[in-house]
Amino acid sequence: MVQTMPKYQFELPDISLVVGAEAADIQGMHTLLQQEGCPNGENKFTDEPKAIYLDAIQTRIAKRNKANTNSSMDFVLCVVNHKAILVDAKFNAKHVDNLKKHDIDQKIAASRAILCFDNYSLINKFYILFKNSILNESQKNKLKRQFLQSPNYSFVTAIEFYDLFEKVAKNGYDMLEKGRFACLIIGDKYANSQHIPLGFECTHTTTAHIITAVVDV
Repeated sequence: MVQTMPKYQFELPDISLVVGAEAADIQGMHTLLQQEGCPNGENKFTDEPKAIYLDAIQTRIAKRNKANTNSSMDFVLCVVNHKAILVDAKFNAKHVDNLKKHDIDQKIAASRAILCFDNYSLINKFYILFKNSILNESQKNKLKRQFLQSPNYSFVTAIEFYDLFEKVAKNGYDMLEKGRFACLIIGDKYANSQHIPLGFECTHTTTAHIITAVVDV
């Protein structure tokens, strides 16, 4: 039985989601993955979709409180329906043996402690990202055993993580019969005192599939 992975659509992050967040903590996904060590060839994101970088926030909180820095998940991103997803990047890992469930659970707890859930709910699915060369099927199975087969943890490559968002548009085009056309009608929106150009942001996701559909006709 093939398991279908969930599909998400980005929302522009709201800094009110994280206690102590500043505008500079909202960064593009491509930049975030790059600075976490994701190889360029595996980083398919642009900087149009955004996420909130948690490490910098934890460092500021520790400095202000003159305490040790809590280790949190690396970033949180917002998706439609005011939901949030916590993500941790392990691109510099040389193997998976040292990754422990207890350590990730502590990171999740530290992240939850600075999240504000007035307007958002946290998706109970936590993503841990690895390089392609590390995360083969054998290593995925080992990680699942280390995490007690819990469905709340998902171990994926950067490309697999990107595809969780990419497939939202692709699935519609795959259903087209030859000689048929698809028209995507979407309006921009205004939220949190900001104009959000949804049509423009959809372009980089849908263009490749539009071209494919035309070639197949």
